[in-house]
Amino acid sequence: MSLKTVVKTGLMTLSAVLLLTASPDRAQANGQERLLPPDQVTPFETGVLLLPPLDAVPDTHSQAQRAVVVRHREEYEFITRQFKMLGEAMAANAADADPKIKLADPSARTAGNLDLLAKRAGADWVVGIVVQDVKGDSNAGQSPFTVRTRVLLQVWDARRHGWLANGPYTGEDNGGGSPIFTFKYSLDKTIKGSLGDLLSPYAPVVPVVGERDLRNYLAGQKEPFVGDPKTPFSGLSGLNINP
Repeated sequence: MSLKTVVKTGLMTLSAVLLLTASPDRAQANGQERLLPPDQVTPFETGVLLLPPLDAVPDTHSQAQRAVVVRHREEYEFITRQFKMLGEAMAANAADADPKIKLADPSARTAGNLDLLAKRAGADWVVGIVVQDVKGDSNAGQSPFTVRTRVLLQVWDARRHGWLANGPYTGEDNGGGSPIFTFKYSLDKTIKGSLGDLLSPYAPVVPVVGERDLRNYLAGQKEPFVGDPKTPFSGLSGLNINP
């Protein structure tokens, strides 16, 4: 074997080693977001801080309606699994302390800021959802009207200081009926699906009323809430919440 061949082989081996041992910072710099491995938690001991839903879709006149759908499904999925809930009102209070954090600015939802919000609110996970795209299509009437929805799900684990989720999820609905309801069901299914991997280890145990409506279960919240498996829950408005 010639010296040239030996040198070439050695350089190829060294390159392979460097690729395999690349640092986490380098991997993230190349757009490869590292997620934490799954870690089983006890839901009623795990505080979940829900950030206000954000919307990046140009169709601004429907943003308020989409936020209602996102909020309802997000709250329902966590409450039924008996997580310790800290809703948007508590997130707003945590963000209002100095230095202030702009919850309405997607670029402000960085790992450092989410870690700070969790510390202020006493939360273990911080959950944020951004609606990124919503499109309806019927293929010129040749197929059922279908709505495809893409959202960004971010879940920060403040205990382990890393991402449990930080990426897009796409879902769709073509169940027929009014296009208005198809848009609603597409978004609802997409939110539920995006949370599937995170919440699948935890069975629903709290009976929650009104899955098919659009109520805000945590409206007016001032302290953490944990559902009771023996008591149907319809929202905090019917509970005695300390001022």
